[in-house]
Amino acid sequence: GVQGAGDANLAILEYTEAERWFLEALLMAEDMGVVVAMAFAMIKVAEVRAAMGRPTEAVEVLACVMADPVRTQRVPTQLVEIGEKALEILSNLEADMESHVYQTAYERGRSKDLAVVAKELLTTPGAG
Repeated sequence: GVQGAGDANLAILEYTEAERWFLEALLMAEDMGVVVAMAFAMIKVAEVRAAMGRPTEAVEVLACVMADPVRTQRVPTQLVEIGEKALEILSNLEADMESHVYQTAYERGRSKDLAVVAKELLTTPGAG
């Protein structure tokens, strides 16, 4: 499906294409109202943006996911909870970012609603 296509492109460092597929997955999840699938797609978009050299955006999205109760759920294709996956990426980002930059981005993301951030991602693809 679209998630697999995104993962395949991410694996071969085709970030723009990967992001397009993960945004498509986010749009589908939003249309169906499946919050856990939305959150997972958002994590994947954040992962791509981090790889594209946009760590601040990635941290904001991941912090938003971590602040939502959905973090304790799993998508059927994954062994780990949403929050564990987000935390794994956040840990890597935190290690590579200046502390105050990371903290500011995290606080900004944490204060936002999941549905609002999803909409932002869908309306401003590749912005930043």
